[in-house]
Amino acid sequence: MNYVEVILPFALDGTFTYGIPQHLLGKVTLGHRVLVQFGKKRIYTGIVAELQAEKKGDFKVKPLLAILDEQAIIPEKLLYFWHWMHKYYMCPIGDVMRAALPSAFKLSSESVFSLTDKFEVDKFKLSNTEFQICEMLLEKKVLALSELESKTGIKNLWQPLQNLLKRDLIKTGESVQEKYKPKIEKRIKLDETYDEESLSELLNHLEKRAHKQAELLNLILHKSEKDFAQQDLLKEADATLSSLRSLEKKGVIEIFEKKIDRLALFEGTSFEPESHPFSEAQQLAFEQINTAWKNHQVCLLHGITGSGKTHIYIELIAEMLKADKQVLYLLPEIALTTQIIKKLQSVFGNKVGVYHSGFNDAERVEIWQKVQNSEYKVILAARSGLFLPFTELGLVIVDEEHDSSYKQFDPAPRYQARDAAIYLAGIHQAKVLLGTATPSLESYENALNGKFAYIELKVRFGEGQLPEIKVLDLKRLYKRKEMTSYFSNYLLEQIEQRLERKEQVILFQNKRGYAPYVRFKESNEVPMCPNCDVSLTYHRLNADLRCHYCGFKATVEQICKRYDANDMQVVNFGTEQVEDEMRKRFPTARVERLDLDNTRRKNAHAEIIRKFEQGETDILVGTQMVTKGLDFDAVALVAVLQADHLLKLPDFRSAERAFQLMEQVSGRAGRRNKDGRVIIQTTMPDHFVIQTLISRGTKAFYKTELQQRKVFYYPPYYRLIKIGLKHKKSPVLWQAANALDQILRPRLKGHLLGPAPPMVGRIKNQYLADFLLKAPKDPATMAANKRVLIAASNHLQKQKNFASLNIYFDVDP
Repeated sequence: MNYVEVILPFALDGTFTYGIPQHLLGKVTLGHRVLVQFGKKRIYTGIVAELQAEKKGDFKVKPLLAILDEQAIIPEKLLYFWHWMHKYYMCPIGDVMRAALPSAFKLSSESVFSLTDKFEVDKFKLSNTEFQICEMLLEKKVLALSELESKTGIKNLWQPLQNLLKRDLIKTGESVQEKYKPKIEKRIKLDETYDEESLSELLNHLEKRAHKQAELLNLILHKSEKDFAQQDLLKEADATLSSLRSLEKKGVIEIFEKKIDRLALFEGTSFEPESHPFSEAQQLAFEQINTAWKNHQVCLLHGITGSGKTHIYIELIAEMLKADKQVLYLLPEIALTTQIIKKLQSVFGNKVGVYHSGFNDAERVEIWQKVQNSEYKVILAARSGLFLPFTELGLVIVDEEHDSSYKQFDPAPRYQARDAAIYLAGIHQAKVLLGTATPSLESYENALNGKFAYIELKVRFGEGQLPEIKVLDLKRLYKRKEMTSYFSNYLLEQIEQRLERKEQVILFQNKRGYAPYVRFKESNEVPMCPNCDVSLTYHRLNADLRCHYCGFKATVEQICKRYDANDMQVVNFGTEQVEDEMRKRFPTARVERLDLDNTRRKNAHAEIIRKFEQGETDILVGTQMVTKGLDFDAVALVAVLQADHLLKLPDFRSAERAFQLMEQVSGRAGRRNKDGRVIIQTTMPDHFVIQTLISRGTKAFYKTELQQRKVFYYPPYYRLIKIGLKHKKSPVLWQAANALDQILRPRLKGHLLGPAPPMVGRIKNQYLADFLLKAPKDPATMAANKRVLIAASNHLQKQKNFASLNIYFDVDP
C-alpha cells in the first residue's frame, strides 16, 4: 500500500490522496492521525480513511509528513459511522471530522517569524511597531503571530510584518505543536531496600543534626499510601525542596514522575441491589425488554414520569458489564448528567465516564483514550458521545428520546442523535433502549408498526401518585382582576402554602432574560439587533440588551442615547424577571434560576441542581432545562407560567413539543408521596393539547397528531429535507433561490415548498432563504432526491455571481 486517502477538517467534498514515504510503509493503518501539507505551506492533521496500492488518477501527490500516534485513534467501525453520517446528512466528511474529534487532536500549523542574518540593530530605519517586533525576536528568536499580537497588544500586525519581510529583515515558517500534554506530577516513595532497623537508625541520626529532614521522614513513614504527591508532602510538612533532595541523596526516598489522571475518580460503590428491589411493574418491564431484544434491535420503553426507568437502565447496564460490553447512555442536556452520574457511579464506580462540552480539551482527550482502551465501560454523554471510539459497544440507552436537544441544528453535521445512535448500534450489533414518558411521534409510529418493540410502565414507583393538573384561563383572570403581574392570585397562594409546608416549587417559563424585548412608548419603537432581524432581549442583572442569535450586546445607556430611558417599557417576561419577582414577593424563600445564562460557568448547573436536591433552594425558576428527567423528592408544585408560547410556535411539531414539555415538567411534582399539583396558565384552556394533559389521554393525543401528520405529508409518514441558502446580500440571495427553484422543481420527487424567508430572515448579517422538500420514505426516492440536490447545489455555486453563496442541507429537520 503506497498511497492513502486522508480526511481533512474542511467543508470540502471527498478525501485527499497522499503518498506513504519509505520510512512509514507498513506503519500506517485506517484511522491513524497523520500530519500532511495542504496548499503551499499550511500543515494539518488528517485521518487515514483508505489505503491503496495505486493512485486514483494521474496527478502529483505530496507525502505524509508524520504519523502522530502509535495506534489509530479512530476504530474502523467509527470510521464507517463517519462515512454514513456524511452521506445520510449530506455534509462534507471534513465537517463530520471537525464535530467528532476533540480540539486537541486537530492540529494545524501557525506562521512563525524569526530574524534573518541581514538584521542589525540601529542599521535600519524602522517604525515603532516594526522595532518592537524585531526587539521581541532578538530576545525569543522565534515567535508565532498570535504571540506577537499578544505581546504588542496590536490585533493586526500584518502590515508591519509584510514591510519587514519585503526588506528581508525577518523570515517566516510554519510550526505545529501537539495541543495535548499528559499531566505529570512528581511523586515520592520510600526506597524498598531500606529495612526497619536502618530507617530507625537514620531517623535518630537526623533528629540530632537535621530536624526538618527528620520531620519529613517521620511524616513519610506514617503515610499509608505507597506513593504520594511531592507538592502535598512539602505543604503538609512546611518544608523546602532542598530538605527532600537531601533525603533523596541519602537513598531513603525516590522522587519520580507519574502521569496523573485529570478526571475525577469515584471512591468505592455504595449501591446495594438487594436494598433497591424492583417493583412488580419494573420487574415485568425488565423481563419484557430482554425478551423483546431477541427479535428487535430497538426497544421503546414508554414509562410515565416517576415510574423508575433509571433503575431498569442500571440493571440492564449491569448485565452488559457481566458480558464485558460497553454501554453508551445518552442524555439530551448536560444538566441531567449531574443526578444520574451519581447514581451510576454509586453502582459501577470508576467504570463510569462522562463526556460533554463542559470538559476542557485535555480532559476530552483522556476520556477518548479511556473509552478506546475500554477503561470506561459506561459512558454518560450528550449527543457528542456518539463519536467516541467504542471497541465493545453492547448497549445504547437514549434517555428522554423525544427531546429536541438531540437534534444538531448548526453547524454541520445536522444530525439527529437518536437516529444516529440506532445506526451506530447496528454497526456494533448492539441493542438500543429508547426511554421516555412522552415518545416522539417517529418512535411511537415505529412501535405501532412493529419496527420497534414497545414496553409500557404505567404506574409510578413506590406510592407516588400523578399530580393534579389545574388549568387557569388568563383572559378570564385578567378581566376579573385576579392577576398580580404575570402570576394569578391562585398561583401565588399555592406557592405560599407550599413554602409554609417546607415543600419545593418549580416555575417554568421558556424565555430567558428579564424580558423578550423592550419598547419605547412615545415612538413605539423596539430596539433591534444590528446583525439579525430580531429584537434584543433585556437582561436587567447587567442592565444590557442582548441578541440570543449572534451574541450582540449593548448597555441600556448605549441604546437609550436616541430615546428617553424613562420611556422604556419591558414587554412580556423571562426567567430573570420571574426570579426577581419571586424574591420580592417571598423575601424569606431561597430562589435559584436554571437557564443558559447562569450555567455557562463550569459546573454551575451541577451546583444549582445540588442545592435544590438537598433542600437549600425553595423555588427553582427555569427554562426547559427544568423539564427534563430531574428527580426531586420535595417538589410539590409545578407551574407553567405561559403555555401560549409553546402552543403558538409556527412549526409542525409545536403541538407535539408543547405536550412533551408540559407533561415532562408536570412529572417533576409529587414524586415521593407528596400532594403534587401542576398549574398551567394559558389564554387557550380549550386547546386539544391542554385538554389531553388534563384527561391523561396520551394515546388519544398521539392518534390525533398522527392523523394530522399523514394528511399534510409530514413525518413520520414523509421525510423532510430543508435546503438553506445564505448570502450577505439580499438581492443575490433571492436571485440564487429562484435559479435553484427552476433547477429543482422539475427533477425532485415529492412536494417542494419555497423559497421563503424563515421566521428570522437575517442572522449574523447573512440573509436566509429556505426550501422544504417533503418526499416519500422509501430509500430509492430519498437517494435519488439527494443526488439531484447535491448536483444542483454544485452547479449553482460554480457560477461566478453565486461563488460566495452558502447552500446547506438539513435532513430530518
